[in-house]
Amino acid sequence: MQEQWHLADQPGAVDAESLALTIEQRVSQGTMTTCLESSRGRTQVDDYPDHDTVPLGEALRIVAHLVAEGVPPSDASWQVDR
Repeated sequence: MQEQWHLADQPGAVDAESLALTIEQRVSQGTMTTCLESSRGRTQVDDYPDHDTVPLGEALRIVAHLVAEGVPPSDASWQVDR
C-alpha cells in the first residue's frame, strides 16, 4: 500500500497537487505551521533554525514531491538528522 499523508488537524488524505494550495491558504490566514501525518507513522515535529529553512516556494515544491514520491526531490538540499 502506498504511503498516504493527511493534515494532523483534519481527516482525509491529501494529495501532492492540492497540498501546496492548502498550505498557501493556511499561511494567508495566519497559520504558519502545517503538520502532516503519515499512514506509516512517520510523524515528527521539529523546530529548525533559520539557516536550515528554504523559501516558501521551494518548501512547497519539496513537500509536494515528498507526498507524491515518498522521498524529497534529488535536487533538494536534504539532511537526515538521525
